Amino acid sequence: MKHRAKAMVIDKKLYPELQDQYCANPVSGACLCYNVGDEFIFYRDGKSDNFWHMGLNTLVETNKDSNTIEVALNAFLF
Repeated sequence: MKHRAKAMVIDKKLYPELQDQYCANPVSGACLCYNVGDEFIFYRDGKSDNFWHMGLNTLVETNKDSNTIEVALNAFLF
């Protein structure tokens, strides 16, 4: 079965009290991976299944430097 989903970041918030409680680096600040306006397209078919990769290699539009975002995602995931 083939599936395709488009996701757009519409808001970005930081909750310091939750970051302090749950993150390995409690003062890391806002996420560098996702920015308001970013668009991602996720596919699931016989060749690819990127629903489980948190957006890695699915970014199709951003108002930031896409290379910086991919580096941040790779650092976050691996």
